[in-house]
Amino acid sequence: MSGMAWVLIPIAAMLFAAYSEWLKFKAKQQNISASTSEIETALENMSERNANLIKRVQNLEAIVTSQTWDDMDGQSTRQQKPVVSKPILPEPELVIPTDEDEVAAIAKRIRS
Repeated sequence: MSGMAWVLIPIAAMLFAAYSEWLKFKAKQQNISASTSEIETALENMSERNANLIKRVQNLEAIVTSQTWDDMDGQSTRQQKPVVSKPILPEPELVIPTDEDEVAAIAKRIRS
């Protein structure tokens, strides 16, 4: 039986070392998953912000490339027609303007 103890001690030491390495691995894995979720949240926020900025740039491009902008800048080659001002009626409060409506309103203000 004493000969068996000399065999069991090294095996027990190897099992303990393997268990401690497994615990270290699990701790690292938990840290990685926590940082991954933070990165995913940041990526979602940045994707939303990027989409909003793209919409803003498209609106600005629509304004800058409109004929009215060219007319104001003196680059239009066509004859300008006299602008007839029409009364602007207030919009109902329940209507939420879309991006296209906002671009049209800005272009209208530039024309005036």
